[in-house]
Amino acid sequence: MKIELIYLHVLGKSSPFAPDPTYYEKYNLRFAETYAKHPAGVDHTLRVVFCGRPAEPREQEIYAGLPNVTFDCYTGAGWDIGAHQEISRNLDCDMVYCLATPVHFWQPDWLTPIADAFEDHGDGLYGPMGSNENMPHIRTSAFAFSPETMRQYPHLIDSRETCFHFESGFKSDGTMYEQGQKSFTNWMTEQGKPVLMVTRNGCFGKRDWRKPENIFRRGDQTNCLLWDRHNDIYSAATPDEKATLERLADTGKA
Repeated sequence: MKIELIYLHVLGKSSPFAPDPTYYEKYNLRFAETYAKHPAGVDHTLRVVFCGRPAEPREQEIYAGLPNVTFDCYTGAGWDIGAHQEISRNLDCDMVYCLATPVHFWQPDWLTPIADAFEDHGDGLYGPMGSNENMPHIRTSAFAFSPETMRQYPHLIDSRETCFHFESGFKSDGTMYEQGQKSFTNWMTEQGKPVLMVTRNGCFGKRDWRKPENIFRRGDQTNCLLWDRHNDIYSAATPDEKATLERLADTGKA
């Protein structure tokens, strides 16, 4: 199976109120360091996408020495999801795994369960973290699917607001967007494709993805194949803060 990973390295603002690109530098360094330290376990190509403008040679240096790495560029709108949508639907591979900038790795063999799930269950939506906050969805900090499926998805993600629609079907103010019709999780379900949270211990559908121990925003989160910024926030939170964050992921309500 041919697999491509998309990782986003931000070099420019996709909108005036976006963070300055320097905000992401610590995440880029951490991604490269943990990617090198913890082998994925499955052959793949890493496609680092520089967002905002083409990279200068010095900006590619942090990825020097990583195996099977290639570089791409995205200068359009839509923040992270806009880049993932545009790049992924033009790829020639069986499975693409989209990773947000703050993603990092804490254990080896983090790709094998996702690749196995795709091979076992077929084209669908797979990710290491499911949440019921706002609406049940696979979190888009790390989500896998086929490029052909993204070519069929009918909505263009071209703003920060439509990023919210894509992930959870909600608006930035917490209200639902047209019955959540742009939600990638909902759309995949409507197509009859599997939508599964994948852990080291198995795959879980929507009704079950908040049941396992140590998942996103629960326990020590060691059942998450990889972490992102929100895993970090939960890990550093007080017990009361953790309880609130867990309830949000479990029920959508604090």
